[in-house]
Amino acid sequence: SNENLCKKLLEQIDFNEKKNILDIGCGYGTQDFYWTENYNCNITAIDISKIQIDSANKEKEEKSVENITFKIGDAEDLQYEDESFDNIVCLESAFHYKDREKFFKEAYRVLKKGNSMIIGDINLKENTFGFINTIIFYFLIYICKIPQKNFINNNTYVKQLKNAGFKVKKINITKQTFYPYFKYFIKNNKL
Repeated sequence: SNENLCKKLLEQIDFNEKKNILDIGCGYGTQDFYWTENYNCNITAIDISKIQIDSANKEKEEKSVENITFKIGDAEDLQYEDESFDNIVCLESAFHYKDREKFFKEAYRVLKKGNSMIIGDINLKENTFGFINTIIFYFLIYICKIPQKNFINNNTYVKQLKNAGFKVKKINITKQTFYPYFKYFIKNNKL
């Protein structure tokens, strides 16, 4: 579930003190409401979609939540000063970005040095495809509107992050997240 993924990602951050977090590609802000209810943090959440940000702000007002700020923003052109945030979270959105490497550089710029960006993203184990992987590949391109250039293997992905300045620790959560979603989607939709 999305809640399990949210929990898994935020387990990577030390919450001994109040954190100032930037959530990039927040969508409707579901994860932000969960995080502020369960962790001691302030969140600035951005998304390029006005519809999603308007919806998130409406829910924020209905719930009287004060420690989240929802704004329209572009992941590839972050309108924040250098080293503005304790942590950055990017949950299931970076694979949509037209220039993911530019996003990595921008995220590194606004992150306080020595701190972490936690990113839940899609990439390939290797460049070769079997039959099932080919089906999944075209499913993602079609359904999720993912630019084909963002389908890179793990090694290239890590190299891009390192080129932006990050030190990288990988955790594979495919079996807990994507596979159940893919099975659910196939079962409940006719392609």
